[in-house]
Amino acid sequence: MADHGFETLTLPVAETLLSETEFGLHSGDLRPNEAERRLNTVDRFLKTHPAQVGLSLRVLALKGSVCNHQGRSAEAEKYSLQAQQLARSRNHDVAYVRSTAIHIVALVDGGYIADARREGELLVEFAVHGAHGDDDDLKVCRMFAHGVLGGQPLYQAALADSRLIKQSQQHLEKALEEAISLAASKPRKYNNEVRRDAGYLAQLSMCCSPFAMKNAFEAARKIFDQHPVPPGEDATSCAYLYRNRWFGAYRKYLLTGRVTAGYEDWPLPDKEIAHDSWLTATSLKYRGTLLAADGRNDLASEDFTLAVELLCRAEDPLAHFIGATAAWQAGQSLAARRPAIARKLASRSRRIFNSLGKLVRGVCAASKWKMRPGHRHPQNVFAY
Repeated sequence: MADHGFETLTLPVAETLLSETEFGLHSGDLRPNEAERRLNTVDRFLKTHPAQVGLSLRVLALKGSVCNHQGRSAEAEKYSLQAQQLARSRNHDVAYVRSTAIHIVALVDGGYIADARREGELLVEFAVHGAHGDDDDLKVCRMFAHGVLGGQPLYQAALADSRLIKQSQQHLEKALEEAISLAASKPRKYNNEVRRDAGYLAQLSMCCSPFAMKNAFEAARKIFDQHPVPPGEDATSCAYLYRNRWFGAYRKYLLTGRVTAGYEDWPLPDKEIAHDSWLTATSLKYRGTLLAADGRNDLASEDFTLAVELLCRAEDPLAHFIGATAAWQAGQSLAARRPAIARKLASRSRRIFNSLGKLVRGVCAASKWKMRPGHRHPQNVFAY
């Protein structure tokens, strides 16, 4: 990771340094004290660029994250309040909510579910009671805040604790309600937001209550039909929905041993959609598992192999981690009837997990995947 002195910073370099710092924090490659030093450097630079409110909000979000990781909750709250004050002084409350929502997603991807949930709850409190702006701005703030809390940390936590399903659902329903209200007068601008929140609701039902999968899928499709978007955007919405149906069927098999009837006829997400090939790759992981359970091991081997290749070809280290989970699943599913390919992919999964040991924390950390399959195995609560 490159180091940059205060004197050499430019706006593009400052953005790069923030991205490197965020990744280093979440991967464990950067100590909190060093992260704080870098953030202070960028913060000093941005004081000479007062128009860069978005970057300043991002710095404050990361400073709060460092404090949360170290148990310095009072300081974390201080940075959250500073961000709110900055946003309000520049009439940037929507920017604050959006930037914090992005940060919450990054926390979830790193396995910091409890931290993400706390920040999400604070964000909802701000959006509901503290945000300023016109009527549409306030709706957007509430839509993003409820959506990210319900669709990210609460959803992830609900995979492990069914008592949280209702709480996640309530926030997602509020987000969808705001999106539908916005789309009523500005459909071209907000129909995609409606589809996103409807997709999150379907994901929650299909993955946490997999026996409700068919109804959840059809309800989302109905909302999609009522809120049309251009063809390219429609393909993206559908790709996420298709992937989530595959994931629901996969979780149903993991938790009950039952294979969902008719899965062979389901389409895969379109792998040609820009930046969304991971949707296809993870769906191949899930379909491979179901095919192996049906005794169709050659087809399963093809799906697993392609899933791992697609994921490990990506630049994002998290995609490599997900690829390792696909290789791990192949090792489990094919061990009895295709032992050679099972051993090969299981070995690859171990190599990837060893190389990314600090990327994901908590119950899904790389070291946990050595456990034997069972109700405590990380795959049962992993969101990919």
